[in-house]
Formats: sequence, structure tokens, C-alpha cells
Amino acid sequence: MTRTFRSSRTFSPTYSLLGRWIRHLTGDRLRGEALFILTITSLVLGVLMAHYLGWALLQPAMDAGNPETWQLWFWFAQIGSVALLFLIGGIGWRPSVEATIDTDRGVLIVEQGNTSAKVLVDEVEDVSIVSPRLYHLHYRHHAATRPFISRPGREVIILRTGDGPVALSLDEADAGALVDLVRRRDEVMVESAAAS
Repeated sequence: MTRTFRSSRTFSPTYSLLGRWIRHLTGDRLRGEALFILTITSLVLGVLMAHYLGWALLQPAMDAGNPETWQLWFWFAQIGSVALLFLIGGIGWRPSVEATIDTDRGVLIVEQGNTSAKVLVDEVEDVSIVSPRLYHLHYRHHAATRPFISRPGREVIILRTGDGPVALSLDEADAGALVDLVRRRDEVMVESAAAS
């Protein structure tokens, strides 16, 4: 029997063009997100200061010639720079998560965007659900985790395997059903091992 569990995509500026480019450059998810926050903050402050400095430096030129035309171009430039910054650094979508479990073969395949993981349910040492606050605050504890998080505000399922932990966030009903299937599969494997 095969079942699929999903979590829809969510808005996340860290997946904007700038965020994905920075993550690609760093090669590290956590370092990329931190550098993105630093970069976007610096860009916003830089654009804001450029607007004020531009107005201070160009005001004499605007007053001398054709003030209406100069001011119109200046305001278009300001609006354009904010819109460009918003487009490259403010609009992004975190991909949806899809977890497919084949209970007959004991395989769980988790996919998010271009990233995927294959987990053999027989090799799951422990399965637990942690609060999103606990998961995100203790990022060093979960640094080796392969994350499949679409909505950061949802509870996180941690599957501990020999290859390292896998973290997923699914809809609440789907999360409970997936944990039950994995635990039930573990119980069946333990019972069959004890019988033989």
C-alpha cells in the first residue's frame, strides 16, 4: 500500500532570486539564510540612503532647469529601485513537501523541490514530533538534519536513521498519520524478528 502526504508551498523571501543565489554561493542552508538577511538589510539601508543623498545632491539641479521633469524622473527612479529590490530579494516560495510511503516495501521517499531523501522504515531508530519553536531554536542540535520544511510554524517530525536524522513538516493530520504508519511498521518488524 502506498500513501502520499503533502504540505503546500509557502511564501519565504529566503527563496527569492537573491536568496537562492546566496545559498548556492555558500553551499550551506543556515549560512546562506544568515547571509541573505545581512545582504537584504544592507541593500534596503543602501537604497534608503541613496534616495536621501540623491535628493540632497540633485535638488539644486532640479530647481535650476525643468523642475517638474527632473522630479518626475527622480521619483520614477526611487520607485523603480524599491520595486527591483522587492522583486529580486522579497518574493520567493519555499517548495512544497511530498512524502510517499510504501508500507509493503518499507520505503519512505521525501521530496522538496530538487532535494529528496529515501528512508528505509526498517532502519528508523526513533521517530518523534517536536514543536517548531524547539526545532528552530536548537539549530545546532539539528544541524546534521536533512530538513524538508515547507511551513516553519508547524510541528516537525524527526526520523532518526543510521544515515542521520530527517526532519519534515506536514499538515497536522498527515503528520500524525505518517508517524503512526512508521511506528506501526516498526512494531511489525520487531514482532516478526521476535517470532523468528
